[in-house]
Amino acid sequence: MGKLSIKLHDKCKNRKESSSWPLTKCFQHGSGRDDAIGITQEWGIDFSNLFIGHKFSQGAHSQIYHGIYKKEHAAVKFVKVRYNDQKGIPKSLLEAQFLREVTHLPRLHHQNVVKFIGAHKDTDFYCILTEYQQKGSLRVYLNNLESKPISLKRVIDFALDIARGMEYIHAQGIIHRDLKPENVLVDGEIRLKIADFGIACEASKCDSLRGTYRWMAPEMIKGKRYGRKVDVYSFGLILWELVSGTVPFEGLSPIQVAVAVADRNSRPIIPSHCPHVLSGLIKQCWELKPEKRPEFCQIVRVLEQLDQGCSFLPPKKLKQHPLSLRKCEDALKLFVEMRGKKLSPTDHTLCTILNACSSLAVLLQGRQVQSVVIKMGSERNVFVASALIDMYSKGGDIDEAQCVLDQTSKKNNVLWTSMIMGYAQCGGSSEAVELFDCLLTKQEFIPDHNICFTAVLTACNHAGFLDKGVEYFNKMTTNYGLSPDIDQHACLIFMQETEI
Repeated sequence: MGKLSIKLHDKCKNRKESSSWPLTKCFQHGSGRDDAIGITQEWGIDFSNLFIGHKFSQGAHSQIYHGIYKKEHAAVKFVKVRYNDQKGIPKSLLEAQFLREVTHLPRLHHQNVVKFIGAHKDTDFYCILTEYQQKGSLRVYLNNLESKPISLKRVIDFALDIARGMEYIHAQGIIHRDLKPENVLVDGEIRLKIADFGIACEASKCDSLRGTYRWMAPEMIKGKRYGRKVDVYSFGLILWELVSGTVPFEGLSPIQVAVAVADRNSRPIIPSHCPHVLSGLIKQCWELKPEKRPEFCQIVRVLEQLDQGCSFLPPKKLKQHPLSLRKCEDALKLFVEMRGKKLSPTDHTLCTILNACSSLAVLLQGRQVQSVVIKMGSERNVFVASALIDMYSKGGDIDEAQCVLDQTSKKNNVLWTSMIMGYAQCGGSSEAVELFDCLLTKQEFIPDHNICFTAVLTACNHAGFLDKGVEYFNKMTTNYGLSPDIDQHACLIFMQETEI
């Protein structure tokens, strides 16, 4: 097959990006031989039927245009070899990524994987055609929301699309290795499709090539042996982003993220408004040890059950947390200014500031706020005490949380539930279950709200206490007349899936 060398005419260079033109009319054809005959023969592009429109996206080494190919919309990705070579990006790397994509993508046929159309390899450029997704990437979609509320149903739908696509990809023996919102596309029906297989590998033949630090599993960062569970870790970060509305580790450079994850085992703080079942799923997906992360087939089953639950529950919005990280910092600054003016905070203000400290995981400032609480005598307020317990629990200081509980004279369901949840969050699931049972036996605690059972079921979920979890779940209705909602159903489902 003849070699196709491409040189843009000056008239094409001067065209506006919004215009369209036949690609062949902008190219001069030379002679020679293509070094990827197999690719061009099997997946060759008929350039006489390809029209190029505006550039709508750009990758690290590529530009992506909206095109028309054989009267169908297409995404046209160009990788300019010489241009990248001048920037210090070796041709061998670009060629390897191109060959990976055209090796893996054509054999993938799934509604949640972008459809491959064709490819061409030339001396000066590489070209890949895939189906065009008019909504762009998931990153673009999330940015366009501009902090608008996103429904729980939509979060679950998005998570299901990604999980189903990844379940299929793993079943084909392929590891994506760069799963992130930029590499997930949104079609006209708001359905997600996984794209960009430039660094994907066969599970049995993975090399040292790696993805993006911000979504990268710790074992991959450390250069250790890894498998398909690196994609599960990345999925956990995407699910966190869907819930939180912010980019993971915002404000940190890629290298800082790598150090935080690999050396300190750091993870983003899960917003308190996140449903417990999604919080539990996120935590399991980004577990340090890959063998503790679920398979995508398990994730799909859990999400499908949640999706069914959403169909008969009232619509629930996952609004941006009222105390986003920046607002938390602003709240602390205002509190310091308030104290400087010798103004006395109300109990409500103290709760808000303690929640801010909890979200920022700043126990030092939290202890300073606690000193104000004690000075004002506000520790007697159960909601302030509950906020203190929650802050210390999320900060990993369960002993200090227990001290707050012990020093509160009048304990009620709010405090007991906070303490049970605190144990569950700090790895003390056995202590949480023991405390719950002890309180029931002594009749010091009547679980009269669903959140009480969410706390103990979360503990059972983390510890794998399936029998106990089923017992508590059944007691909700039989003993206390409560109707389980999506959080309790999901905890039970996830426990059962973990047993598989």
